[in-house]
Amino acid sequence: MCVTNCTVTAPVTSHPVVYSFVMIKNIVQTTNMCIAVFGILTNLCNVEIFRRTGILESATSVTLFALTVADLFSLVLFLVNPLLRFQIGMSSPLIYTLYVQALYSFQMTYKMSTFFTVYLTVQKCCCVAFPLKFKFIFTGKKVLATLLVLTLVCFACYAPLILTVRFRWVLNPRLNKTVVIPNFAPYRQTIVNIVYPLVFAADPTVSQVVVISCLFVLTGKLQQATKFRMTSELPGSKEPSKGAQLSGKELRAVQSVVIVAAMFVVCNLPSVLVMYASYVEPEFNDLRQLGEIYSLVGLLRISLLLLCSSLNMFVYVTYNSSYRQQLVALWGKLGATRSLGEPGGK
Repeated sequence: MCVTNCTVTAPVTSHPVVYSFVMIKNIVQTTNMCIAVFGILTNLCNVEIFRRTGILESATSVTLFALTVADLFSLVLFLVNPLLRFQIGMSSPLIYTLYVQALYSFQMTYKMSTFFTVYLTVQKCCCVAFPLKFKFIFTGKKVLATLLVLTLVCFACYAPLILTVRFRWVLNPRLNKTVVIPNFAPYRQTIVNIVYPLVFAADPTVSQVVVISCLFVLTGKLQQATKFRMTSELPGSKEPSKGAQLSGKELRAVQSVVIVAAMFVVCNLPSVLVMYASYVEPEFNDLRQLGEIYSLVGLLRISLLLLCSSLNMFVYVTYNSSYRQQLVALWGKLGATRSLGEPGGK
């Protein structure tokens, strides 16, 4: 999104296919809202099941719970954004201000989700690389402190952007009526020049590199663990030394983190590529010659981000037997409550 002064080099509204773009964008926006609602439900389910199984059970469970909460807040804020946008054009400056702040808050909470995913992947990478030292490196207090620091870093990055934009009424002599215009703080441009390269360029690139590097380590360890299991089943095979193999529970935990990390790479890599494409081709940006294409690609990119925040539940169901048991119990409880609420229920 272009938040600084952008030069319109060529109006795209006169393009003959603009109506098709509008239709496609409306379909994608509606789909994104449906994905967000679905993601809110799945993450609420995750929160309840983590509460039942024990949030502080391990370093992984603490991080997964933090990731779930960050995903939940980002999805809720995403839904708030179009509701506020619907009011724009007939409301006070407060609505405009809330709209921009909700947009930045969505980006901030998704950034938290990104940080937590990277931290989770590094955790499991250390778990397989240093199995005997892992519990001493990632204690409960250290994990909580790290998650708190990552949260504060997100607030520190986005707070200047959120707090330096306001909107106000001004008289437009040409229209002979008052209109709402942005009222940026005088030092906002300096903040944008500092924060934007870090938040929207350096951080996504570094996150991708770290997660992909950890994925190579984790997949290699999974292959090694599978080989150990196959050879241990042969007659006369030697038992692997303690610490050189993963237990069944640890193996499934690593597998689940690998899937979560792979989803993160697949869903976030397009955003990184789009960002660099806009640097290479300046016209590929908001309010530029290729603005309509950029806007449509941006909506599709958001679709992937929303999916990334919504599908973790299915990974947990596949690889975590305790999660499956609690999910079945939760559905049974909900079913019993519903039957009691029906006419004739006891």
